Amino acid sequence: MYKRGWFPQPYVKGEFDISWLYDELTTLWETWLPADVAASVAYSAFYSTLIKPGLRILSINSNYCYGFNWWLLYDDVDPASELKWMADELQASEDVGEKVYVISHHPPGHEDCIKNWSHEYNRIILRYESTIAGLFYGHTHKDHVMMVYDPEEPSRAAHVGYVAQSQTPYHELNPGYRVYSVDGDYQGSSYRVLDTANYILDLDEANANDTADPRFFLLYTAMEEYGLPDLTPASWSALVDKMSEPDSELFNTFFKNYIKSARPYMEEGCDAKCKSNLLCRLVVSDTSDYSRCDAFR
Repeated sequence: MYKRGWFPQPYVKGEFDISWLYDELTTLWETWLPADVAASVAYSAFYSTLIKPGLRILSINSNYCYGFNWWLLYDDVDPASELKWMADELQASEDVGEKVYVISHHPPGHEDCIKNWSHEYNRIILRYESTIAGLFYGHTHKDHVMMVYDPEEPSRAAHVGYVAQSQTPYHELNPGYRVYSVDGDYQGSSYRVLDTANYILDLDEANANDTADPRFFLLYTAMEEYGLPDLTPASWSALVDKMSEPDSELFNTFFKNYIKSARPYMEEGCDAKCKSNLLCRLVVSDTSDYSRCDAFR
């Protein structure tokens, strides 16, 4: 039986062997993943696959950074050698000129991600900055980004991770989803994210009209809503700077979108402590270093 916190290392056998789960994932995912990823999925639920010539996806099992995974108390030194595998895959892609999307559940800068895993993950991201075309996460149920800054050049934003909102209402939220527009499929494409369209379902409206079909509608697009010239890391970083200013209307707009325009949060508002905590969440990608948050306190 699965229990929260039970994601043991693949070498753990007997009563706590998790292969039953990964074997089932292998069977379920084979409907849309190629056969050559089955071994790594069955081993520890991560995989690498080429989705078109020149563009690869790395799917990372971030339960090996999850602080509620109690097995990390037993052994947290790169469980399943996943980070080594990730670096090897990115090196192979760099060697042949592929671009890579890295997808995962937990943002590495979220407080739920343990420090050593988060730190080493960030080192890999920075090393393969030019190979990685996009970073995509979930977990928080909110709509936001996670900046990756270069510790050797702290003012430089090297990457931006996109943290997509949940389609569940957990908790006191509207359901939502995001559609990415990316650089097109052509020779030399960057495959970078060019814009995002963010949709919600208003639960108050749906409950008031329970005889009608619920409707998702466009809440905003990133470039238009925030007046961004593009969605480069530098532009997102400049937006964070503007939002940190006192009485920033841009921050109020971002907060509304962060909580998917959910009435309970809108009524509660976001005071100075709330604002500093949210800005901190946007600028931390490595949980071993929260120094960037000092500017907001």
